[in-house]
Amino acid sequence: MKTIFALITILLIALSISDANAQKLQATTYLEKNIMGTQKGVQVSASIYKNVKVSYFFQATEKFSLEKDGQNYPFHGLNFLVPVSNCGNIQIWASLRTGLVNGKYLIATPQVNTEIKIAKHFSMGISTGYRAGQASAGTFLSFNL
Repeated sequence: MKTIFALITILLIALSISDANAQKLQATTYLEKNIMGTQKGVQVSASIYKNVKVSYFFQATEKFSLEKDGQNYPFHGLNFLVPVSNCGNIQIWASLRTGLVNGKYLIATPQVNTEIKIAKHFSMGISTGYRAGQASAGTFLSFNL
C-alpha cells in the first residue's frame, strides 16, 4: 500500500510542475543482476524539463513484497535520469537511483542506461551500474504513454 501511495504522490508532483501538458510518461519493467542476485523491478517515469526524467522505482529479489524476511532485499525510491547523448533511435542516460533497501538503509547507486526505441511506444535497453561495491548489469523494456 505504501508503494502505491508513493507512486501516486510522485505522479501528482510530476504533473503539477509547469508545462504539465508536455509531460511524457513511461512505464518500465526490468531485470538487474547485482550482488544481491537477480532482481526484478518496475519503474514509472515522468519527463520534467528538457528530457530530464524523475522516476519512482521498486525492485526486489524473487518476489515483489516489502516483507522483512532479509532475503528479498526490496529497494525502492527515486531515480533521476539525465540525457547524455542521442543518436537517432538510441539514447544514453546517466542515472542516479536513491532509496531505501530493506526499509532502513538509504543508498544511492549510479548507472548508465542505453535505450533503443524499437517502435512508436516501445523501447528496450541495457544498463550498467555500481551497487554495494560491485558492478551491476541489467536489461529493461519500456512503454511510452
